[in-house]
Amino acid sequence: MIYMKKYKYLGKSQKDSFCIKGVDLFLKKWQTVGDCAIVVDPETKNTYGFSVYKVEMGDKSIHFAAGKNKQGEWLFFDAE
Repeated sequence: MIYMKKYKYLGKSQKDSFCIKGVDLFLKKWQTVGDCAIVVDPETKNTYGFSVYKVEMGDKSIHFAAGKNKQGEWLFFDAE
């Protein structure tokens, strides 16, 4: 049996600014974690394969999947 993780849609951004848990991701260094997330844009129903990233703040980190859709907007998904 193949299990596919469901990634929760967090939102989109047309600019280089998006916050998760009060942290603007575009002000942090994104580190790839080596995973690929298959996600569905809830508005268009298009499927994308996005990389999973993490940003670190001291002893805490935020994991998320992100990439651009066909319109050039950033889409963000929870990968915690």
